[in-house]
Amino acid sequence: MSKDGGVFITVQNTGGDFGLSGSKYPDVFLGGLAGLAKTAALEWPKAFVKSIDLCKKNKTIEELADLLFSELIDGGPEIEVGIVDANQRLTLKNEEAKVKEIKNYIDENSVIVVSGGARGVTAVSTIELAKRFKPKIVLLGRTKIIDEPDYLKGIHGDAAIKKAILDESRKNGVTMSPAKLGEETNKIIAQREIKDTLNMIREAGSLVKYYSADITDYASITKCLDEVRSEWGEITGFVHGAGVIADKLIVDKTEAQFDMVFKTKVEGLRNLLKATENDNLKVICLFSSVAGRFGNMGQCDYAMSNEILNKVANCEQKKRGNNCIVKSINWGPWEGGMVTPFLKKHMQQMGIPLIPLQEGARAFCDELTYENGENAEVIIGPSLPEGGFTIFKETEKEYTLLINRKAFPYLESHQLKGVVVVPATVAVDWMLRGAKAFMPFNNIDRIENIKVLKGIQPIGYNNDANSIIKIQCKKENEHIQATLLSVNNKIHYTSNVFYKEKSEDRPAKTIDAFRGINMEVWPFDAEEAYSKYLFHGEYLQVIKELLNVSANGASATLIGGKDLNWPYEYYLIDPALLDGGLQMQLLWGFLQSGKYSLPTYIKGITLHTTGLLKGPIHVELEKVSIDSLKAVSNIYFFDKAGQLQYEMHEATMTFLLGDSIKY
Repeated sequence: MSKDGGVFITVQNTGGDFGLSGSKYPDVFLGGLAGLAKTAALEWPKAFVKSIDLCKKNKTIEELADLLFSELIDGGPEIEVGIVDANQRLTLKNEEAKVKEIKNYIDENSVIVVSGGARGVTAVSTIELAKRFKPKIVLLGRTKIIDEPDYLKGIHGDAAIKKAILDESRKNGVTMSPAKLGEETNKIIAQREIKDTLNMIREAGSLVKYYSADITDYASITKCLDEVRSEWGEITGFVHGAGVIADKLIVDKTEAQFDMVFKTKVEGLRNLLKATENDNLKVICLFSSVAGRFGNMGQCDYAMSNEILNKVANCEQKKRGNNCIVKSINWGPWEGGMVTPFLKKHMQQMGIPLIPLQEGARAFCDELTYENGENAEVIIGPSLPEGGFTIFKETEKEYTLLINRKAFPYLESHQLKGVVVVPATVAVDWMLRGAKAFMPFNNIDRIENIKVLKGIQPIGYNNDANSIIKIQCKKENEHIQATLLSVNNKIHYTSNVFYKEKSEDRPAKTIDAFRGINMEVWPFDAEEAYSKYLFHGEYLQVIKELLNVSANGASATLIGGKDLNWPYEYYLIDPALLDGGLQMQLLWGFLQSGKYSLPTYIKGITLHTTGLLKGPIHVELEKVSIDSLKAVSNIYFFDKAGQLQYEMHEATMTFLLGDSIKY
């Protein structure tokens, strides 16, 4: 699949919102499929990949199949899509969280259980926890602590320890393989790290116990916690930090490797929740990873398990309310954490810096003082590059749209001499759709140099047949070159798509700039315009009122695609609204020349919003030039509050040949 593309779809039923509402417990333990899909998209960049959360509630099999088919054919570029019903399609996005009121959930009377807390990143965090709150701490880890042999006392460092063990084995006539030597050395180093951690926790002011226990073994965990309760009282919180990695691409990963990684996180969490179900918990903190939120090459198991942690945390938060702080922290990679050289290089390529150990530990403790937000999932790490990061590293990618009457009924409203022709603004939306799929974490700023080379006529549309349109995206230095082609590779449209720059301080034209321009009323109203001069059908009749007109410009009131009930689909612009601007330009050009025209070129469209809009929208047309061949204008779209929504620059309408039509 990584070589030839293909299709990879996962479908789950966690409420149509990926469990964020908390209503699908315990079904959210199946929510790791999204982590698999996001990783697959990285490992198989030529494949079409989606993770769909399809809500089954009150739907027949036929209805579910129809919703699924519609998303696969007409859906947007997002990998994660939730479908509640035919009118509710949900997508996920990251937003900067506002810190809630600070509250002390932990004090010296608290009893906090920490899995995986004796070594590494979790150990550093636990030491900071002891410094900050001084609770009683219970550490659960896999390593057994035994007394070191005398010959290793005072010997430090990997190489020195190996030499001492090897010398001792030779002295005793024992042959030791390199693998066995490495295993014995690692045991010694691990035990020393645990002892150091325990000492630092005590020095910070906390009582601490360490148990060697397998987090995936429920009986082992319950035995440990029963001993804790008998001495310290009930458990008041737990931090699930245990985790292992076994990085391999999906095609190379073994079942044993997957189980080891997956069970440590998922079975570990299930066991901790079950073992503490009768305790009055005040804190539940799960150490998740950005691999769960974004996927990561070589870590399908890690991404899936951490995604489950995220979704279970959301359900636990909704269930427990404000009596318990519940957080699933999606950590970026830590310095000194579980970061292999491969992973470190990949994160650097994606623009994600490593988290310094002490800064991460402080952020962890800070998070435990913030009250629950809307969702339990939190991403902590250095700021991502402005606009996110690019997940597709290849320079070219092709997408396919299946065009038919059912999926695109509004095309019927755009016919020339009885032939359906795709509106230019719909073609623009398709090119934007391809560019967004190519770089899904980057926000689109504008599309430029839009050339109409040949109108798109979906053959067989009137007979309910399918037509195929291809969107080719090619990475250039500062933009994506997007091209629309028909199935025979005939080029119909070309454009360049730009993403938001790091710091955007672009002055927007205001509606006040048009006040006081000397204009007169139009010689006809909107109804007459559609009956005599425009060919647009019901889905494109967006002009509600023609306001003013002159040789230098014009104005009108429009409605948007939402007002005309454009069908459930993904949109990056409002094609109906923007087509209305071109309709107004056609009428304006007709008044000036007596000739009809069609769009052939647009220098650029700047997006200040996305998706279908609801009217009223005030539109101002500003003349750039006009001659016997073409009319060129700038068109500005303002909402009812006077805020600029779209800018269309140097839209070129070429006059049709033939006799002039006079009023």
